[in-house]
Amino acid sequence: MLTGQGGNITIFKNEKGLFIIDDQFARLSNQILSSLKTISDQPVTTVINTHFHGDHTGGNENMANNGATIFAQKNVRSRMKKQQQQKR
Repeated sequence: MLTGQGGNITIFKNEKGLFIIDDQFARLSNQILSSLKTISDQPVTTVINTHFHGDHTGGNENMANNGATIFAQKNVRSRMKKQQQQKR
């Protein structure tokens, strides 16, 4: 598990690569990928999003650009597709 500025990231390692649950904020993707390299030189192949908040899904685009497949429950995907309003 990695801890950070948002939700924790759970990591599963298998022969094909790393499977992670949540990927925190986009600005942390490079740092997260570097930390993952200390666990395995395998790539992140799968990301599961537990819910739509940015501290769990913000790195999706970066992880996908690095070859990961992103999965989420149907309602998470629906909420991510909609414009989000910031609470003040």
